[in-house]
Amino acid sequence: MYPHSSESLIKKAREIQESELQKFYSKVVKLLQGKEVGHETVDSLQRLNFILSATKYTRTLPSELQKRLESLLSSPVEQLQVLSSAVLRETLPPSGQEVNYNQDISSPLNSHSAALLLSQ
Repeated sequence: MYPHSSESLIKKAREIQESELQKFYSKVVKLLQGKEVGHETVDSLQRLNFILSATKYTRTLPSELQKRLESLLSSPVEQLQVLSSAVLRETLPPSGQEVNYNQDISSPLNSHSAALLLSQ
């Protein structure tokens, strides 16, 4: 179905240990705290999305990471909007809870934010 190398990557993502994942979460939070978002940040967000989407069950993100990703939804950089929206969709809270997305009422929702809110 998938090439062997792709299957290997998916298997590795599914078998990631919780301790490794927590370290990776911390790394992503540190990268998102920087003033400028660089290639390493984008790469880490892509990896995080891959890991979360390859997992068979929904994971819960640390609250600090959740907040940072929510703030990226209003980023002027569309790539960051797309990646943060994709990660947040993979980790939506259980039914009855909401993503705490506070956007200025005067600014319209971008399509990625709207898709995330509709998927709740």
